[in-house]
Amino acid sequence: MRTGVLPGALAILCALAFAGPADAINIGGTDYTLFAKTNVKMKDGSLLSIQGNVGVNDVGGLLRIGASNRIMGAAFADTMVFGRGAKVDNCAFNASTRGDPTAACTEISSTILPITAWPPVPVPVVSVGVLNPICPTDGALALAPGNYGDLKVKGGCVLTLSAGTYSFKTLHMKAGSRMVGASATSTFIHVLRLVVTEPRVTINDASITSISVGTSEAIKIASDSVLNNVRLYAPNARLRLHQGGVYKNFEGIAESITVDPITIGVPASCACAGAIAKSGATILLTAGCGLDNPANTYFLATACEGCFVGVGCHPASLVAGSATATSLSLSTPGGLPVGQYHVIINSPAGSFCTANTLLLP
Repeated sequence: MRTGVLPGALAILCALAFAGPADAINIGGTDYTLFAKTNVKMKDGSLLSIQGNVGVNDVGGLLRIGASNRIMGAAFADTMVFGRGAKVDNCAFNASTRGDPTAACTEISSTILPITAWPPVPVPVVSVGVLNPICPTDGALALAPGNYGDLKVKGGCVLTLSAGTYSFKTLHMKAGSRMVGASATSTFIHVLRLVVTEPRVTINDASITSISVGTSEAIKIASDSVLNNVRLYAPNARLRLHQGGVYKNFEGIAESITVDPITIGVPASCACAGAIAKSGATILLTAGCGLDNPANTYFLATACEGCFVGVGCHPASLVAGSATATSLSLSTPGGLPVGQYHVIINSPAGSFCTANTLLLP
């Protein structure tokens, strides 16, 4: 997973580590969990929890964050709507039309739009075949890469796909069926029209693209489904994620996205800091998360790059007894060259880099 710096707010690289499948699409320096051209509409409900970044690309684009929704990452859109009790780590918008952004957002800044040219990645050409594969009820089917017609995965069936490219006219998964690919970066499923599932399906390790054009739901994932290491891409139509789903290492990109209460990639042990300050030879981190994890390591660097050891990465020692879940103190390293330094935190969940800097030493 690539890392990126979030403009005008915090660099939530820890969130980015869980934003999508391995080698997620990097858009303008940021990896997104959900990214739409014109709008993302998140329904009300405390069960709607997203670990990662959410963005709406276009001028005039709308991001609706529903009541009690939680975005553990950054949110970008021209216009935002905030439901009561919504919480977002970082908000970048030009206007808000409803709700209280100061209550919902830990940090607020403006954003420059459009974020990228659309579509953000090329749309494949889909050449379908004449064979219509059927994965039988409570059975199994191993399908080789190639061009096919309509694919039906019946209830209880396990469909196994290899590394390679598959083209289908339509894809329909019945309730309780399962699809298993090789990985989201090697199993590519290209669909001419619609991708539709019934409830309680499981999809693992695949990248699914629908090239359908229009206002229809080109990709529709039904309720109580489980998706692991999956990318869904509908650049010219709608993506719909129904309630009760659990999505891990997930990325959804579409012209428009509607999200019911689901959980997307919420890991443990993520570390972050909402504010940094200098106090003599001590650096104070506050408004944070996961700072009491003893596995965390801390560095100072003049750029938000991956820091473990090496040129430009200066290890900073934790002041004994100072760490709580939300705050801690670091000792400024001796011999540090004069400069503007970010604080970088490496945790078991990934890396975090503060957008703000301190003049040190």
